[in-house]
Amino acid sequence: MSKDCSFHPQISKSSAYMSAHSDMFSGNLKEFYERQEAFLKRQHEKRQAIVQTYSFRPEINATSEVIVESDPVRGNETSAERVRRLYSRDQKRQEVVRELVEKEVYSQYTFKPEINKVSRAIARESTTIEELAYNPRGRERKELLQEQLMTQEFSDCTFRPQTTKTKRY
Repeated sequence: MSKDCSFHPQISKSSAYMSAHSDMFSGNLKEFYERQEAFLKRQHEKRQAIVQTYSFRPEINATSEVIVESDPVRGNETSAERVRRLYSRDQKRQEVVRELVEKEVYSQYTFKPEINKVSRAIARESTTIEELAYNPRGRERKELLQEQLMTQEFSDCTFRPQTTKTKRY
């Protein structure tokens, strides 16, 4: 065991004295390590014997056999991987269903209003519900105006302090 370890601690004189004269440490440490190694070895052998006695193999139906044979990785996936796989599949299915329902519902409404030239110029060709709800163009315009306002405010500040480049203490 000491061959495997590269660290060799230094024991202080007081610790050596305590271990030599204490009832708790009476006996040979080498024997203790040997007993510990023997105990761990027996424990490992018992576990191996128990594992070898397990002979139960569950019977699976034909569908499950086909699934395992068609995708061997799927039989070895962890529960987290299974959840991720099923979640992404459900997300895709929900998206398809949502699009189908949306098409079905909006196909009922065929009304196209007649608008004049000014309104047509104001209106955009591809205004969607998402654009109306979240207004990304308006947000971009607002951010641009805020940036312009900030740069204008900074340009009004003409004071520039003179600082020295060298450190003086």
